[in-house]
Amino acid sequence: MTVSGFAEQAGAEGDPRYREGMAHLQAGEWEEAIESFQALRQEYPSDQEVAEALEEARFKADLDAGPQVKGRRWAIRWRSLIVGALVILVLGGIGFAVTRVITQQVLPMLAETRAEQERAQLLSEAQALLEAGELDAAQSRFAALLERVPGHPKALEGLEQIADMRLLDDLYQQAVAFQEEGNYVEAQKLYSEILQDEPGYRDVSERLEDVEGRLEIEDLFAQAEAAYEAGEYQEALSLYQSVRDRNVSYERELIDERLFELYMRVGRQIVAAPQEDQLQRALSYFARALSLRPASPEAALEHQLAISCSEGFGAFSNEVWGTAIARLQTVVDERLDYLGGIAVQRLYLAYVYLGEQYEAAGNRQLAWEQYQRAMELPVDRALAEERATALAPLLTPTPTPTPQPTRTPGPTPAPFRGNAVQDDNLLTNPSFEGEWYDIYTGQVPEGWRVLWLDGVDFPGSTAPGLAPETIIGRKQRTPPEEQDILFLDGSQHLKVFKGFAPMYAAVVQDVNGLDVGRRYRLVANVFVDAYIWEGGKVEPGGEAARVRLGAAPQGAAWRDEEAINYTEWWDGTNRSNFFLQYSEFTYDFEATQSDMTLYVEMAGIFGLNNNGFFLDDMALHPLGTASE
Repeated sequence: MTVSGFAEQAGAEGDPRYREGMAHLQAGEWEEAIESFQALRQEYPSDQEVAEALEEARFKADLDAGPQVKGRRWAIRWRSLIVGALVILVLGGIGFAVTRVITQQVLPMLAETRAEQERAQLLSEAQALLEAGELDAAQSRFAALLERVPGHPKALEGLEQIADMRLLDDLYQQAVAFQEEGNYVEAQKLYSEILQDEPGYRDVSERLEDVEGRLEIEDLFAQAEAAYEAGEYQEALSLYQSVRDRNVSYERELIDERLFELYMRVGRQIVAAPQEDQLQRALSYFARALSLRPASPEAALEHQLAISCSEGFGAFSNEVWGTAIARLQTVVDERLDYLGGIAVQRLYLAYVYLGEQYEAAGNRQLAWEQYQRAMELPVDRALAEERATALAPLLTPTPTPTPQPTRTPGPTPAPFRGNAVQDDNLLTNPSFEGEWYDIYTGQVPEGWRVLWLDGVDFPGSTAPGLAPETIIGRKQRTPPEEQDILFLDGSQHLKVFKGFAPMYAAVVQDVNGLDVGRRYRLVANVFVDAYIWEGGKVEPGGEAARVRLGAAPQGAAWRDEEAINYTEWWDGTNRSNFFLQYSEFTYDFEATQSDMTLYVEMAGIFGLNNNGFFLDDMALHPLGTASE
């Protein structure tokens, strides 16, 4: 029998009409029994006991309704009848007792069992729905359970939990509404109240953290604005940076404006005072200002002056006087009181020390010229005057020129002819075998300069370029298997590199004494060490890295496309075997002035595992021969 069938049977036998029908049947009241069992049959159509009882009542009713036949007289065997009657009475008593047990004990027990199962089912469903957060359905089940068992403790407990959960949900929805409308103070209060009552409720912890973070940002921003209005610019800058670090989009336009102003203001305050140890901080501020406004000429100027001053100080510390003079002169020419006068004082001493160096080498005329330049600067000139006074008697007088007869000028021959490459290499320290000087990004070979962008976007870059590192690599410190690959001439090379960020840099040399109108060939051997690391170096291909050469009269601004004559950019799209090996790049140009600046520019436009460039065996060759 199925579970539903059993429940139906238990239901019929527990029905009062069933007991009533059985009583009519036992009393011989067939019509009444039939009426009771027919009613039960309609309600319990599959109940076999009801069906059999109905059939029995109908059968006995038919017997009673049949014709009466008068029988013959028989001899009555009273003994047998008495025994049979006793047996019937005994069996009837047993049947009555069984029926009574069934009706009074078994059927009520079955009914109670079924009711208990229904109550258990309601409680189980209600608790499951409550746990799933289906409050309406859970409440319906608990209410039904209370109808069957008034005061049921678990049902009352469940309804109380539902009420608490509805209250929590109302608080949560209200807190979310406050958060979305920007009322973070009220949202914080409600989220805290919810967590106090129900730790771990929904995403309240995450939302509270977000709200508290926003409140912290608002407080920092308010402090920054107050410091800015009070003229406490260093404090304001620090606070605005804290806001930006926490949320880059918060009041972005206003904070960008404030940061640019403060980077420039605080940076200028640094370079206006005699605080050399703060120069790198000022340089960082100017680089950040330039990253916010790449087209700002004032930020570009401050950034370049700070770079030049830093490089000049580095060269001065390494006693590379010529480089120190070249870099510091550009600073002093633009701003005489840079770093509270430290820059001009350092330039003055560089001229004096270079003069002493020339004097020690026996070149008195060049020494004299350095002392004279030093004395032109608005500083205490006592040391330069002392050196010049001591040197003056030793100078060779300039002979008076003998007048020459005037000649009729003939046609001016072409000064140079042909394109033959001369063996002369006019570069200083072309293979980087000499000494070097230190700057804050690393080492720079003597006779050269390194320029770079820091925190500035450039054409094609996927993010602002960052300052690279520069190293003089030594063959003896390089793994043997790489020595023949990375070194072309001698035992040193120059490496310029930056990992996980774009970079743009130039290796630069100023050359003097070129023949105006003559053509020259600049040769740069560059190993493009740009790669993606996948268990080994994998070349990125395409435009991931670039190289180009340029030449310009000295004094041109770096990256000025109108002042500098550049080659095209070479990369993996127009140059085969561009990556992970040396390539020779050449540029033929005409000297428009005797003093020119040469550029080898390198760029990595993606944040690869490495954007690196090795340089070695550089050259500048004159082309052609002088005309007779």
